[in-house]
Amino acid sequence: MVKNKNIFIDAYSLTEGGGKRYLYEFINNLDLLKIDKVYIAFRKIDNTFKKLKKRNTNKIHLIESKLFNYSILGKFFFKLVSIRFLYHKYQCSHLFVTDGYTFFFPHKTILLNQNILPFEKYELNKLEIFLKIKMKILFYLFKYSILKSKKIIFLSKYAKDLILKTIKYNSNDLNYSVINHGIDLDVNTSHFINTEQKNEFDILYVSSFFPYKNHILLIKAFQVLFLKYPHIKLTFVGKFNSYFRDILKPKFSKFRVLSSNNNFFIKDFVPMSEIFQIYRQSDLFVFPSSCENFPNILLEAMSCKIPVISSDYGPMPEIITKKKFLFNHLNVNELVNLIEKFIINKNKIREENISFCDQAIKHYNWSRTAEQTIKFILYD
Repeated sequence: MVKNKNIFIDAYSLTEGGGKRYLYEFINNLDLLKIDKVYIAFRKIDNTFKKLKKRNTNKIHLIESKLFNYSILGKFFFKLVSIRFLYHKYQCSHLFVTDGYTFFFPHKTILLNQNILPFEKYELNKLEIFLKIKMKILFYLFKYSILKSKKIIFLSKYAKDLILKTIKYNSNDLNYSVINHGIDLDVNTSHFINTEQKNEFDILYVSSFFPYKNHILLIKAFQVLFLKYPHIKLTFVGKFNSYFRDILKPKFSKFRVLSSNNNFFIKDFVPMSEIFQIYRQSDLFVFPSSCENFPNILLEAMSCKIPVISSDYGPMPEIITKKKFLFNHLNVNELVNLIEKFIINKNKIREENISFCDQAIKHYNWSRTAEQTIKFILYD
């Protein structure tokens, strides 16, 4: 272990979503006795991270870098120039990069990869040309950074295997660790609603809107099921973006079952303080995504004592290890059949699923994630 334990965290590109959530939970659960100081560089500091200062004002330092506003030029200036200056200014011993790439590599550089899309060739083909170009650039930046960094953190075994295979790198030559995200195990689940006491059956999908999230697959399955079970409802929750407005929303209007009945709902971004109540009010959470590094949303749903099913692609089988709760994201009929089992509660599959989820999520918590991460960062 080194004498100086000042950690500089590059969080400049973390603007929303799982990346911000991970960093917040990591710092919030970090054992501050194991470090001297931690300096976190942001493009903009929001109120969520300001709360962290209350933990220890002497050890946690938040840095805001607004040079060149929020342009791409500003991002690259930070990555090329500002980060070097700040790292040396605060006499840091470790650099922890949380957005997958850097151009600055002090001796103890630890890289965290949270974006697997640039390595998923099949999913890349679904993107519009601008996003394809962006992902191609990120692919080379990620590859370069992985090869140059001292240590790498992957979020799942699937991510590790896919990335190293794609960049043609032997894992034996790399100092890496697979450290999963966590979940707040203290989530209050006392408001769980017994589905057999309800007249409706509410299906929920919480996710951002992108092609690989496969919202259309779920709608196709819902359309088939509604003809037989008119009491079912479907809700999507996710922050509206250009893909939703320009691509998905027009497609939704083509499904008659969605436009002619009061059974389909779309909710814009919901704050973390409210999202768990939405989970608990649902009767089934469906996760059809086919591109994930490590889906925290899946863990959140599983912690709310509701039935949860998922696609069988990527890292999802690492979390939901029972095949009977997984489906092929390319097969609508398979999804229809699985959802129907939960609607009619065939062989009490709901209770079996909830019991399984209760046990499965015990393997994940943010305290463990923070402990494993800081140990990997500090020790050789």
